This record gives sequence, C-alpha cells and structure tokens, in this order.
Amino acid sequence: MNDGLRYGAFRLTATHSKAKTGRRGVIVVWSYAADGIVDEAAFEDFRKKAMGVAYEVNIAGPIVGVKVAGITGEMELKADIAAERRILRRGMKPGLEDSLLAVNGMEIGKRILEKLELIQGLKE
Repeated sequence: MNDGLRYGAFRLTATHSKAKTGRRGVIVVWSYAADGIVDEAAFEDFRKKAMGVAYEVNIAGPIVGVKVAGITGEMELKADIAAERRILRRGMKPGLEDSLLAVNGMEIGKRILEKLELIQGLKE
C-alpha cells in the first residue's frame, strides 16, 4: 500500500510467507539517538542534524545498495536480494558486523526476534 502521506506517515503493507512467492519488500532503516537533549532548542538542533544526513540508494537488478553519511561517519550496506546474501556492510563498530540491532555496543536484535511466534515457526 502506498497512500502517499495521507496519514502523515509512509505506510507499508507486506505479507509474510514461509513459501517463496517471487515478490519481495525491502526496507533499510537508519536511526540515530542522542542523550542530553534538555530543551526544544537542543531537540531542534538534533532534528536538523538527523534530517540533514546525506544518503544514496542504488538498485541494479537484484543488487540493492544504500549509503548514509551519518552524523558520526559513513555507513554502507549492499545486498543481493535474489540470492538472499549480504555483499557489503561497512561502517559498523568492530564486533557488530553481523548484528541485527545493536544498542550501546550490544547486539539485542537476535534475542528479540527469536521470541516471535513467526520466527519460532520458521525454525520448525
């Protein structure tokens, strides 16, 4: 579903299936957080920095690549979505190259996802 910004947000609808359907949705999310935001002016400064980050998206057949300049340095991700393999992940902190979601240098994504019923069903 792409209804523009009718509701003030981009909405994406996808159906998850155990069987391959030949259709795919791809999402890349970059997020940034900061401590010490104590007033509206500090939040506005943070917002301007985060919204001003330069990014680049390249799609060449099944190869999807995204680069983001980031506030603290460049990061890049490239994957072959047909072969379901990552080609490149650059710019992560050492030791987190294979993480799904890291917070303060600790990988927590796998622990969160492994509890989901959908993931448990895929393991069976």
